[in-house]
Amino acid sequence: MRVFYADTGLSQDLGHHANACRLMAAEWRSRGCEVTVAASGNITKSLQAELGAYPHFRVHTYWQGDGDPFCGWLLAFFQAAGRTQEDLAALGPFTPDDLLYVNSIQPGQLMALANFVQSIPAAARPRIVAELGTAPGLDFTWADGMLQFNSKDPRYDAKGVLYRFAATHLSAGADDPILTTFHPTCSAIYSQLLFRHVHTLPLPHQAMRAHGRRPSRERITVGVLGHQRADKGYHLVPEIAATLLNARPGLQLLLHNGAPGYMHMVQDVVRELASKEPRITVDERIADGLIWDSLLENCDIVLCPYHAPSYTGAYSAIVGEAISRGVPLVVPGVSTLSRTLNEFGGPGATFPGHDVPSIVEATLTVIDDLPAYTARAEAAAQRWQSEMGAARTVDAILHLIGKTADVATNEPERKVA
Repeated sequence: MRVFYADTGLSQDLGHHANACRLMAAEWRSRGCEVTVAASGNITKSLQAELGAYPHFRVHTYWQGDGDPFCGWLLAFFQAAGRTQEDLAALGPFTPDDLLYVNSIQPGQLMALANFVQSIPAAARPRIVAELGTAPGLDFTWADGMLQFNSKDPRYDAKGVLYRFAATHLSAGADDPILTTFHPTCSAIYSQLLFRHVHTLPLPHQAMRAHGRRPSRERITVGVLGHQRADKGYHLVPEIAATLLNARPGLQLLLHNGAPGYMHMVQDVVRELASKEPRITVDERIADGLIWDSLLENCDIVLCPYHAPSYTGAYSAIVGEAISRGVPLVVPGVSTLSRTLNEFGGPGATFPGHDVPSIVEATLTVIDDLPAYTARAEAAAQRWQSEMGAARTVDAILHLIGKTADVATNEPERKVA
């Protein structure tokens, strides 16, 4: 079986793209599949070598405008759709036995897939599975288990418009892309937005080894990790850090930011704090697989001070990474992060408001009862290994395209939502 793993955002180790490819491409290859990894045209040489990838796509996933203040977002959408359609076609020729998996699509990539399918004859169409990896740009809430939009016009950016427009170009035929997310809440939101069923895949993220640290009351490390942005609450981190250290003198903080230039004013404050406080370690490296594993290994608690509305319709790879390693978490309530935490037995605490007092209180709750939360996290990690991970992701994709798991492996087939 030939698998074409396509990711227009796979360019460097920053963010979730490289890790997702590491896990999924390795799993397909372990099953004897011929795997082609087509990445952004700007992919680094080191990632090319590690992942067996090659530079291909001309438009990056998150390119949202060409500078025109009036309609740059619209022009960018059509340019992304047109160029990506051409780039998809250039991956071929395909056969109906091939799988084209497209990671973390935005509206332009969805439009490209819709047009790509219709532009080639049925005998040359691969099966297509595409993952919707980020928030859809809509203002909504969950009430009594139901999705409710908060106004007559719930858009807060152009993505909702463009996703809906691109979806109107899908024919609902057997060869159309099968759309997926990595969380049931995200799938429900996208199903309503796109007027078509969106499936849920198991998260591919998994621990490479068991978490080795066991916290002591004298030396607990709280980590804030990843590609830091405003929607991840990084502007609150300096005050959170100072408040936590004042409240618990024995605490240590590991503040990782793989993109320090993005919020440089906040990062300057973080550096200044660390220069005066030996209990703060600042790490500004872009984390490859080994660095990322080391960062998580050095955390007793992972703090995600994220803005909940930004993660009501998007999943968090860091949450999956932490749970798979048995590391307790602190996450926003009413989000996919808190839902995942609840689904896996509560290995952490949630905060109700996006403010320093709420986040600090939730973090201190975990710190002060860390042995109990660590025990929950270890139980959650064992369950994660049986329900999540790249092997389950691949099994679910095979099920969606109508193939049993033993097409590529001897493992039994697993169901997918």
